[in-house]
Amino acid sequence: MHKLAFIFALGTLGVMACNSNINTNTAQQQDTTNATIADTALAGMNKTASVNDSVAANALPSTRQIDTSDAPIAALAGATALKLDKMVGIPDFIQGCTDGSAESEADLDKEQFIFVSDGQFVGMLQVNGVRVFLRADLSHDSKEGQDVWYKGHGFVVHLTIAHQQTHAATDTFTYDGTLEVMKDGKSISKKKIWGGGAC
Repeated sequence: MHKLAFIFALGTLGVMACNSNINTNTAQQQDTTNATIADTALAGMNKTASVNDSVAANALPSTRQIDTSDAPIAALAGATALKLDKMVGIPDFIQGCTDGSAESEADLDKEQFIFVSDGQFVGMLQVNGVRVFLRADLSHDSKEGQDVWYKGHGFVVHLTIAHQQTHAATDTFTYDGTLEVMKDGKSISKKKIWGGGAC
């Protein structure tokens, strides 16, 4: 069980949702309304291209080639104000399991995310129109799997999951919680979020 908590701390909520043996009883007890909501909110979540990725200049490399280092991003170096931008859909670098966090349930339904990840290794924000790639930070391992951390380029993302529901029938999960984004040790955004993912 500790292994599952460790996997969850990495953000691999989708792996647990995909394991029907663990969720057999949960699937039988799920309210069909919740499953329908999850289906609607997560429809198309496994798309490999989105509006954000339609321009060739924005084409993304595979997760193995993405820079998640701590090096500053030149395009954000002189910025006096940092604003999180919404991203439409799941970017093409994310293959397999996906996870997206939105500012509202309506945004989740429209796939307008402020944070996305592959649920394992790489996450992404868009700040002042610039994509910021982050890596999973295991130094903040949560035994209960309620806290997930990512870091890179001076940014830190802390996702705290308050409530999670697994929808085994559709291999999806939904959650709500809080997303805090810090830059160089200072909080630039802390918001209530609604999220979900699929495998």
